[in-house]
Amino acid sequence: AMEFYERFSLTASISDLDGAIQLFREELSHRKVENYGRVVCLGKLAGALISHFELTNELASLDEALAYSKEVLHLSSLGHCMRATALSNLGYTMHIRFSEVLDLYSLDQAISMLREALGLFLEMNEYRASCLVNLDIALESRFEHRGKRSDLEEAVERRVA
Repeated sequence: AMEFYERFSLTASISDLDGAIQLFREELSHRKVENYGRVVCLGKLAGALISHFELTNELASLDEALAYSKEVLHLSSLGHCMRATALSNLGYTMHIRFSEVLDLYSLDQAISMLREALGLFLEMNEYRASCLVNLDIALESRFEHRGKRSDLEEAVERRVA
């Protein structure tokens, strides 16, 4: 599955992405036990489905990615090594959902999850920067839709710091 996904990242071929999704689904069907392997597989499948949504704009792909991301978070309990990544990925996915359907609840949830993830990532973690950017974008989105000045101030303060 990863070979297809890596090739897709180079070629942007939808057939490579579809192949990766199919193989991730097959792998997931063999990982019934709630363990690290299932968490990783769910995360990869969710990421591939987000890529599929970004190419096709099919909300079904986004909704499926959201469901898998929620399962990853559920399986990544407090103290789990993947919890920060799970929160960040789910927050990012929730923000995409907000952008598509303008569901303010999804935006609030995205901000909450991204804040929690940011607090869990170590300063030098390679994913912390993308989490920070995603949080700032989500805060700016909420400011644009609700006019809550504290959201804009939070995003600006973080950039200055």
